[in-house]
Amino acid sequence: MSLNADLQVLTQPGATGNQTYSLAANFDPKAIILWATPQTADGSVASYRYGIGLGTYRGAAVQQRYVCIRGLDGAGSADTARGAGSGALLVIQTSSAGASSRDLEIDLVSMQTGATSEVVLNWVNLHSTASIRVFMLVLGGSDITDAIVEQFTVTTAAATQDEEPVAGFGKPDFLFFINLNDADSEAASDAIFSFGFAKQGEAGRCFAFAQTDGNTASITAMTQRSNRFNIAIVDGGGSTESIAALDTNVANWPTDGFKVDYDSTPSFANRIGYLALRGTFQSTTGANTAPTAGGLPVNQDNNAGFVPKVGFNLGWNLAASASIQTADATQCGFGIGAYDGTTEAWAGFTEDDAAGTMDSNSQQSTAKSIRNYNQAAALQSEADGAFSGNNYRLSWNDIDSVAREYQWFALGNAAGGAFELSLDPGGYALTGSVAGLLAARALNAEPGAYSLSGLLASLDRGFLLNAEAGSYALTGAATTLIADRLLSADAGTYTLTGNIANLLADRILSADPGVYSVTGAEAELVFISAGAFELNLEPGVYALTGSDAGVLADRILSLDAGVYVVTGISADLVFSGAGVVPVKRRLVRRLADRVMILGRSK
Repeated sequence: MSLNADLQVLTQPGATGNQTYSLAANFDPKAIILWATPQTADGSVASYRYGIGLGTYRGAAVQQRYVCIRGLDGAGSADTARGAGSGALLVIQTSSAGASSRDLEIDLVSMQTGATSEVVLNWVNLHSTASIRVFMLVLGGSDITDAIVEQFTVTTAAATQDEEPVAGFGKPDFLFFINLNDADSEAASDAIFSFGFAKQGEAGRCFAFAQTDGNTASITAMTQRSNRFNIAIVDGGGSTESIAALDTNVANWPTDGFKVDYDSTPSFANRIGYLALRGTFQSTTGANTAPTAGGLPVNQDNNAGFVPKVGFNLGWNLAASASIQTADATQCGFGIGAYDGTTEAWAGFTEDDAAGTMDSNSQQSTAKSIRNYNQAAALQSEADGAFSGNNYRLSWNDIDSVAREYQWFALGNAAGGAFELSLDPGGYALTGSVAGLLAARALNAEPGAYSLSGLLASLDRGFLLNAEAGSYALTGAATTLIADRLLSADAGTYTLTGNIANLLADRILSADPGVYSVTGAEAELVFISAGAFELNLEPGVYALTGSDAGVLADRILSLDAGVYVVTGISADLVFSGAGVVPVKRRLVRRLADRVMILGRSK
């Protein structure tokens, strides 16, 4: 059981047609989110052109929806356009004056599960700027049991509405929403859109924007809320036609769907598209603000309550407010960013409200998870994404005096779910009672026994490898080896809590069957059989030689059932497991004078 997330930066190919994007084996994609501005590099370019798309391949049938807006920089009278529908996964409109035609179109073709997990996209129409970048977040794994992309027409007859996508789907656990405040269409008219997300038991979080087409003052309106999933703004004047929240009492929801509560009966039957996820994955949402003080970088932890597999944020460039903003001197700015543990990406846009001539721009970054620009497209603050224990961390290396609000969420494995652990070459699934692998290389084990499928197939949480003299313990009912005690094979020195707690990177090895020599003073590693190793490393740096062997960052020496021994500055390890060939006696005698078995002198 797991939730999988993969954030990819796609580059527009040189020709139209299908492109296949590979995922890890058994990733099992269930849903994708695309967003983009037409840019080839980090920074800002003239005119805002923004697109968002949602897709699934439920029952081997393509389901997709998109929303897009554009504004022409330098226009004397506002020149804007908008679009939404189910005929594409992502659309970016042309910047040509008075036009709403598509400059880029990407369609979902298929998703493949299993050992050759992949997503296939069709680049139907290439953007006029070659090699632009598109951001794709793929969600999958067995912790997502179902996903669907659908839409509903807002009622004008009542202040509540049940949405039931299909019989048997159940009540969604997490949702994404996109809205044009119109029926499906593409038009050279007011630029209007809303994007939000929500989970069971919460009302939702969203951003909404509008700019009046043809207005000589380029008037805009925008809002961001922590308790609504969609707001349909009419135009730059700031009036609304519907404000929607999820009913926070899930008992009120229909059996196969969700319940929407409106602030008042909607005045227009616009269409809202959504991606709904069902499953056992964990989710947390929240709101926070960019820091305004502190030594750089300022680390800001958003606590998910579990180890995140993906962090996601949307945000405007203003301080928190429940009101629709129509006259702030620094509006408008907005962007969406994400981080999957390896890759981060962010894309947004700006427009200067009430300017005599449109000052419209698009921004993008593959080096940051969040950026804040002012109305004149000047960068004000930015942060890198990271995971630290149970936190989606934003590390701000540029701040200013405005506490700009953003909305965020994190998704993670089901509570008590399984996690991937890499030992010898190949993948191994760790199963058992609430077991996990924190960050990339830290073991989190609830009380209980765990089985490890693969070559070396047993793991007992009672064994803890200490690389220096002293005793180290996992404490508490839910015992955890957290980030500040992680086992890592990257170059450097790492700290464990406890007595003389230094763990050197050159003390963690991986090995396939065979006999290997380790260069360095009195250094020897002998592989006896599957599940039996002998290790003796004096101080120093060692190179492991032999077939398929290496000191690898993500491969920690397996801890099969048995005895693990470490002593002092010389890190000696003797392994012997039940049912395997015993350790050679000569090496045991050689180590006998200086062994400590889990802190007990022998």
